[in-house]
Amino acid sequence: MRPLLPVLALLLTGCGGEAAAESSSSSADAPATPAGVVLGPLPAPPLATGDGWHTDFARAFTHGLEIDHGDERITIAVDHLGDLQADDRRTVATADPDMEEPVAVLPLTVPQGRFRVELSRAFVRARTGGDSVALAAAMRLRLGTGRATTWDWVAQITASEGRVALALVDRETPGVTPIAPSAAVDGVTGLTGPGGEALAFAAAGMGPGAYEVYVGRTAAGEAVEVVIDFRVLLEPTFTEAWLESPAHEPPGILTVPALDEVGVEVRRAQPDEVSATTGNPLWFVIDARQNRRDPRIGFPEVSATDEKGRPVEVRTGNEGFRLWVEEPGPADPIPVRLRVAVRTGFTPL
Repeated sequence: MRPLLPVLALLLTGCGGEAAAESSSSSADAPATPAGVVLGPLPAPPLATGDGWHTDFARAFTHGLEIDHGDERITIAVDHLGDLQADDRRTVATADPDMEEPVAVLPLTVPQGRFRVELSRAFVRARTGGDSVALAAAMRLRLGTGRATTWDWVAQITASEGRVALALVDRETPGVTPIAPSAAVDGVTGLTGPGGEALAFAAAGMGPGAYEVYVGRTAAGEAVEVVIDFRVLLEPTFTEAWLESPAHEPPGILTVPALDEVGVEVRRAQPDEVSATTGNPLWFVIDARQNRRDPRIGFPEVSATDEKGRPVEVRTGNEGFRLWVEEPGPADPIPVRLRVAVRTGFTPL
C-alpha cells in the first residue's frame, strides 16, 4: 500500500474541498466557456510521449469508478476545487508553486470567464479490508464542455516539494508567486500573484518528481481540457530477458533480442575489467546509453536466482547509463539465471 499524501487545493474563485460523494465530473457541471479559446502551435514532445504513456483521463475523471487492481480496489472520486477567474484574455501556465521558476506557459489563450478546476483522487483499499489511502491522480482545468478524444503533450513540470499549480497568467509577465508552506490552511486558502493571476495547486499523488501536462481536444480540434498527470493510475510495463547459465557466457556482447529491440546492450566483461568504485572484477556490463534521451525508459534492473529459483544477491554499480554486475566472490553463490529488465511503458488502469 502506498503512503498517504495530503491533497491540497488553492483557488481564487469558487469553493474547495467538496465531499467526494457530492462531486461530479459531468460536463453539465462545468461553467459555460466563452468562445475564443485559442490553441497555438504545439511544442515538440519528448520521445515515446503520447498514447500508452499517460493516464486514461476519461476514466480518471469518472466519479465513482471502481478498479480492481491485484489485491487492491481503487475508487475514483472527482472533486470540484473551484473556478479560476480570468478578467481579461489570459494564458494557461503550470509551475511548481514552491519555486519562482520555471513557469511553463502553455500554447493556450483563454478569454475572459470562469474555468472549472477538478481533482481526481484515487482511494486505494486492500481487498481484504482496512483503511483506504487517498492519492491525487490527476488535476484538470476545464476549458469547454466538449468530450476530449485526443491528448497532446504540452509541457513537463518538476515539483521539488511534490506540489504543482495551474494558473491563468498574463502573457507578457507569466510569473507565479511561490507559496509558503504556511499558506495552506485546512487544505484551502486564497492567493493572488503579482500579475493578478488566479492559481490552483494540488499535491501530486506520487510526491516530488516530474509530471506531464496534456491538452485534451475534441474530434473537431477544440481544446477543452488541460490535465496534469500524477501517474497514480498507471502500471509500469517491463521488457525483460533471462540469461541462462550466465557463468558459462564467454566475454563479449551477447545477443538478447528482447533487450536489443529497446536499445539495451548486455556484455560479458573481459577478464581484466574491474568495478570503478570497488575495484572488484566485473561480470556483466549493461549499457543503456541509447535511451538516455528519454527519461521515461527506466534504468536497467538486475536480479538473479539459484537452481531452485530462490533470489541470489548480486553486487551492482553504475556510471551514467552503464550498469555493471560484479563477478561473484569465492564465497558467494553462483547465480544460474540472471534477469535484466527495463521499464519501457505504462498500462493505464
